[in-house]
Amino acid sequence: MVYTIGFFTAIPLKSMGYPAYIQALTLNVGAFFLSSLSAFSLAVRFNNEHKELAETKRDLEARIIDRTRDLQSAKDQIELQSREKTAYFINLAHETRTPAMLIQNYLEKCRYKYPEDVDLAIVKDNVDKLVRDMVNFLDSEKIEQGRLTYEDKKQFSLTEFMNKKADLITPTAESCGIKINRAISENVNITSSVYALDRIFNNLLDNAMRYTRRGGSISMILKPVDENGDITILISDTGVGIPDEMKKYVFDKFYQVSHTKGNTQGMGMGLYIVKGIIEGLGGKIFFDSSEKGTCFTVKLPNDSGGEFLSLSEATLTAPVNSMNNDLPVANTPVEERKETVLIVEDNRKLILSMRETLNETYNVLCAGNGKEALNLLERHSISAIISDIMMDEMDGYALLEEVRKSDQLKEIPFVFITARTGTSEEIRGLKYGAVEYIQKPFSMEILKARIGALIAFNHLKHRAFELEKFHSVGMITASICHEIINPLSGIEGPLYVIEQNAGKDATKFTEGINHIKTNVTRISNIVSTMRSLFHGEGYSMEKVEVSTVIESIVKIFEDRSAGEISYKIDLPSGMQVKTKKSAFTHILMNLISNATDSIVHGGKVTISGKNGLSKAIIITDTGSGIPQQNLSKIFELAFSTKRESGGTGLGLYIVKELAERLGIRINVKSELNKGSEFTLVFPEF
Repeated sequence: MVYTIGFFTAIPLKSMGYPAYIQALTLNVGAFFLSSLSAFSLAVRFNNEHKELAETKRDLEARIIDRTRDLQSAKDQIELQSREKTAYFINLAHETRTPAMLIQNYLEKCRYKYPEDVDLAIVKDNVDKLVRDMVNFLDSEKIEQGRLTYEDKKQFSLTEFMNKKADLITPTAESCGIKINRAISENVNITSSVYALDRIFNNLLDNAMRYTRRGGSISMILKPVDENGDITILISDTGVGIPDEMKKYVFDKFYQVSHTKGNTQGMGMGLYIVKGIIEGLGGKIFFDSSEKGTCFTVKLPNDSGGEFLSLSEATLTAPVNSMNNDLPVANTPVEERKETVLIVEDNRKLILSMRETLNETYNVLCAGNGKEALNLLERHSISAIISDIMMDEMDGYALLEEVRKSDQLKEIPFVFITARTGTSEEIRGLKYGAVEYIQKPFSMEILKARIGALIAFNHLKHRAFELEKFHSVGMITASICHEIINPLSGIEGPLYVIEQNAGKDATKFTEGINHIKTNVTRISNIVSTMRSLFHGEGYSMEKVEVSTVIESIVKIFEDRSAGEISYKIDLPSGMQVKTKKSAFTHILMNLISNATDSIVHGGKVTISGKNGLSKAIIITDTGSGIPQQNLSKIFELAFSTKRESGGTGLGLYIVKELAERLGIRINVKSELNKGSEFTLVFPEF
């Protein structure tokens, strides 16, 4: 613009004869005027923007003040509610603690009188937990107010203290399949509160036990006093570990470490209290955790001074350790004559209570989660499953899904017990395939009654199915028997003619003819037995010489095996049983035939007997054995382990039906690749 003005003013001034300096002055004046105009314009614009920014600032400050006021109000409200809740729980803890401790005292007296009573032990264990929870509530308030101190400090042997702790927890840990390792330095003394250390160890060891699975280990380590005068204690486990996203909250009040589990036992107070106690003693606690386990490290000052006391003297006023009241949850031996119930629950105390109730009627097996349950289901024949829903490793829904997928397990009645409430949860459980859904808390007697009803109903359903198959097979068998009996009469007649016509040479054919006659008679008896079995005909009982029947059967199999299999008969002299001879022969024929077929290359079949009020015959073989999961199914119609070699699944089914008609009980034991044992137990006569 300046150059443009200069261009248009320079020409007229020059034409008018003005000197050059006048022309330059005019150009500078124009430039100054234009600069002033631009500066004024910029000043006005800046002033307007400044006003707008000032107004925006005042508006934001007002909003911040309002927002801060709202946040402060909300914070005050939350703190008020928190104080009210805390006050309520503290009052509740105070009011509950006194009667709970009175109950503790009375239970101690009862336990002294009846030390073996499991019910009293369970009650006392739960009352102890209630008192511990109340103490934790009270201590949490003291920690927040800085009032949690321990003045009862005494000098004692920390080495002895930790060894005793290890001794107390070892039986419980071993019963759960957990190994306790200890590396405790000798001659380490400490001046501290026995009560405080007791609570620290109880909490840390309880957590380690809770999250360590069967086959894992817990280590208790005490290091010598270091150069700074500190004592280092380590409690480590090979448990499930603490997820990374949860590590920063581990010592927070009411925080519970969870592994896809919604009902973690406890209140989330333990580690919060432990940290407060340790800091109150002037120490520190920290931890390291991975999926392979967790290690808590406690550093305590080695305060000296005070009279040294033995551990028993130092613990005169300390509370009794609660961990020695923990009851082991070990699976009891299975009795063959009882139904077996599987309990899947991660609360050991609840397992104990349920097992105590059900053990009178059933074999009870226990698992801590779905994976452990599946392992037990592979090895045992289970009549009913009772399962919690919320568990680590594998929850109840996942377990039920696996059970329903299996052809061998899908018919087992499945009962859910859970703390979850609501119709939607119950519908979900039933949709998954559960037959019952029981909410906690529940009556143990009602649980027992429901389990009994479910098992009985399952047996009735199975029996109805068997009867339907039985009827179908009976129709076919009747036709087959009819077709067999006619040719038999056509064999017996010609045999008589051959024997008569042989004349003086008959002795050459006598043995062969007798064999044919014997087997024709046996076939005739089998047909007669099958007819009476499938047409519901009764049996007339008679005294049968056992050795005669068995020797004739063994002779057949000895001839067939040509010496490859040895047969041993070990019967009491003159042993007799009261039964139907033809049916009894049929049973033995099937069992000895199966024993023979189970032996591939050389082996032994032994038939032994027991005399007495309850007589028994035992058929033992050294064959291939029967898988445990098939033992409960070998007597089912159409079930066979010999499909490839032409087995029909009728043999043992007929054996079972005949045995029931004769009042004979059959027991089976088998071990894979080692052999089987079938025992026939006869009724008294």
